[in-house]
Amino acid sequence: MKITTAIISLSIAICASLCCPEEDDYIENNINIENDTIVQVQDNQNTYTVGEAIIIETNIGLNQTRTTGQEISLADYDYSEPESFYSYSLALYKLNAFGSSSKIPLNISNINLIEGTTTIQNGVLFIEAAFNGNSYNNKVSITLSEAGSYYLSGDYYSYSQNNSPGELQIIGGVSEFAFVNIYSEIVEANPDGYFEFTVN
Repeated sequence: MKITTAIISLSIAICASLCCPEEDDYIENNINIENDTIVQVQDNQNTYTVGEAIIIETNIGLNQTRTTGQEISLADYDYSEPESFYSYSLALYKLNAFGSSSKIPLNISNINLIEGTTTIQNGVLFIEAAFNGNSYNNKVSITLSEAGSYYLSGDYYSYSQNNSPGELQIIGGVSEFAFVNIYSEIVEANPDGYFEFTVN
């Protein structure tokens, strides 16, 4: 039985090495980008009244700079069609009197889809910025139903590269070309990567 397994494994390895052309031996699998200008709260507004909506805009331009300094076009890493998109998770947290925070579970009645696709997964916004011919865009709002101090950030369960706890990891690309990871914070976020705002 062990001999049969060894022969089959060896046969597969030989076949794979003979069938794969040399230029396909190495395909760069991951492209990393850091860009803190992609996600913004409309007008950087940080004071609201109960019943108003906070609007989150995502705009990912085609031309980006890798963490290595190389200029790239995101169109080289996906099909650049209307089905192409970049996605990330965004969570809403409320600060309490003890100085800690609680994640506020969102549901579909709390959000208004303005552009692109946004769904709720485990109480967190799952945002898809869709390709429109020039860039990848999304716009969604959250209706604020209770007074207090809040912040928006990446979901704590996302994989942060190393920058800040509120960092967003925006994912796109296709395996055929490469996966693209864009590490970002919301414009005007605090040093921890949280966009803080107050609801009166």
